[in-house]
Amino acid sequence: MTAHDTADSRSLAYMRKGLFLAVLSGMIFSLDGLLITRAGTFAPYDDVGLLLLVTMACAGVHDTCAGVCITIYNWRTGRLRELVRSAASRPGRAVLGGSAIGAALGCGGYMAGLQMAGPAYTLPITTMYPAVAALLAFFVLRERIPPRGWIGLCLCVGGAALVGYVPPSGQPGSFFYLGLAFAGLAALGWGTQGVCVTSGMDFVEPEIALNIYYILSACFYVGLAAPTAALLSGVDAMTFVGDIVTSRGTAFLALAGFLGMTSYLAWYKAMNMVGVSRAMALNISYALWGIGFTALLGNVEITKTLLVGAVTIFLGMCLVIGNPREMLSLRKDAAS
Repeated sequence: MTAHDTADSRSLAYMRKGLFLAVLSGMIFSLDGLLITRAGTFAPYDDVGLLLLVTMACAGVHDTCAGVCITIYNWRTGRLRELVRSAASRPGRAVLGGSAIGAALGCGGYMAGLQMAGPAYTLPITTMYPAVAALLAFFVLRERIPPRGWIGLCLCVGGAALVGYVPPSGQPGSFFYLGLAFAGLAALGWGTQGVCVTSGMDFVEPEIALNIYYILSACFYVGLAAPTAALLSGVDAMTFVGDIVTSRGTAFLALAGFLGMTSYLAWYKAMNMVGVSRAMALNISYALWGIGFTALLGNVEITKTLLVGAVTIFLGMCLVIGNPREMLSLRKDAAS
């Protein structure tokens, strides 16, 4: 084997690892959503009259727990000392900007969508974020996506929507369509976040970029959004905090935060390794994984819609991934 063949083999292994991380991020994220939904069945998270406050509190608890986990991880691996330096750099500012958008629009819209419309509708709509990212990556990062890739991306998004689609049993609640709008807002936020963060991760390590995101998000929800929501709702903040601390739902949110951090870390690494569009196309399999895990943990009918959606996602993935050797040149082209 020549030196060129060895280098090519290593590059191919690197790309395969990135693709694996993209799929893994989607699988873990589906569990994150299930745990958040489970937390919403316990007081005070089940109070429909305090929907805004509950949404902000869920986001705050979730991202604070995730932020603690990634900070400990970076401290143990010796990366934490790079946090301030990276955040102050020019690439770090791109990460900060993407993190701010992801925290306010992505996380907030996702939590609100889960509370108002439920996971069956929220997850499929949020899978539209790769379409946003693909357009931004095309113009901002100069990623070249062949026609086959665009078709595959559309199939992935359409298949995910088919898998998660469950018609309402009766008339939808008064907040249902507002929840769908928030899910769309999450798609916009995540797509923009992915492009901004990836543009900075050529110089900022994914672990540090993720640490920046969770610190910013936790500060936003705990320090600003949740207190403001409590004030607008006329709720005593200290009493509500006490209810959160003693709630069983908080334990589910804490575990969801750890899983969310793990999913985001895999997602960040995958985007840095294989490019934005391809990593996201594989990540949106979380709608499919969500159906599978729900079927294992509960009673879910295997409908024709689910099967068609699953096949559509698989075909879309094949078109987007294509030949791994070809994907090497795509990532190089994106960097040129």
